Amino acid sequence: MSGPEQVNAAVKQVADAWGKVDILINNAGVGFGSAVLDENQPRDWDGNYGVNVKGTMALCRGVIPYMEQAGGGAIVNVASTAGIAASVGMPYPYVATKVLALEFASKGIRANVVAPGAINTDMLQQAYAAIAEAEGISIKEAAAKENAGIPLGRPADPGEIADAIAYLASPGASYITGVVLPVAGGMAPGI
Repeated sequence: MSGPEQVNAAVKQVADAWGKVDILINNAGVGFGSAVLDENQPRDWDGNYGVNVKGTMALCRGVIPYMEQAGGGAIVNVASTAGIAASVGMPYPYVATKVLALEFASKGIRANVVAPGAINTDMLQQAYAAIAEAEGISIKEAAAKENAGIPLGRPADPGEIADAIAYLASPGASYITGVVLPVAGGMAPGI
């Protein structure tokens, strides 16, 4: 289910039958496509994205108003360890960078991911301002509140992200491929 009409009808049916919607478990996922880059067609990418991302988010969007009305709820999105580490034969559209790393490692091509947390940019400053306005606090207080969730107590400087990228691209990382490197000051993945 990825279309809003399907989702809204299903959510309404559950709400009508049970009187509320307070739990959503998204446990649908697909892995269309080939483990060889050039064998993948647009339909493979679209199929994975349609179910794994759009379908999941459409259901989340559909139930949230009901959960708000109920005073809360729980959403559990079931993912895959393939998001952490791919294995030979996994389709590209499912775990693209990791499969890319596996397919081309024998050719000396490495593929990795840098996963930044908060970065001290204009976008972050805008986020602080929005938080401050929504909570009726100063921008400095909003920044302190947000930074309290980062074990290092501050957002990254853009250069720190660039350093991680440069390292993964350098000969010093010649034996590193297929990894996701969080550059997040110790902040837990998923923010």
